[in-house]
Amino acid sequence: MTQTRVFPRRFVLRAAAGTAAATMMANSGSAVASLAGQQWQLTREPGGARHLKVGWDEWAVPTVSAKDEFDVTYGVGYVQARTNAREILDIYGRARGGAAALWGPDYLAEDEFTIQLGLHTKTDLWTRAQKPKTLARVRAFCEGFNAACSENAELGGDRREILPVTPRDIDRRPTCSARG
Repeated sequence: MTQTRVFPRRFVLRAAAGTAAATMMANSGSAVASLAGQQWQLTREPGGARHLKVGWDEWAVPTVSAKDEFDVTYGVGYVQARTNAREILDIYGRARGGAAALWGPDYLAEDEFTIQLGLHTKTDLWTRAQKPKTLARVRAFCEGFNAACSENAELGGDRREILPVTPRDIDRRPTCSARG
């Protein structure tokens, strides 16, 4: 019998919980609020070799339980897609520097700013500089996010062309926006 390790919320889930709670408050009455009290069983690999659990407390804040930190991070990616896919894909699309081509001229100044900063080259450097274990966690997040989006074609709405999410998207350093 394999032992399932439950990681404390502060380990990986603080950001996920805060984002989920903020989304729930901003969209009161939304689908996120309906997740309160649910329990999910997920499998990470084909054939169900790796199991994880997601429990939602009464405030719709998720807790992910799994065997290791990679499965927990997969679960966090999955939960983020289920609760915030469109917002996350919008951010990643803008960070890639090609949002104007996808969503119109309102994003042109932001795309130009991304190019001026040289984020494409810097992102490659930052991604290569990650420790293997860190990069494995980032990949696990991406796998979870992409898995949730492939299970539900409605997740991400009008931003789905950004899929799949990759480690390069996660490793783009935050910048200030050129838009007001």
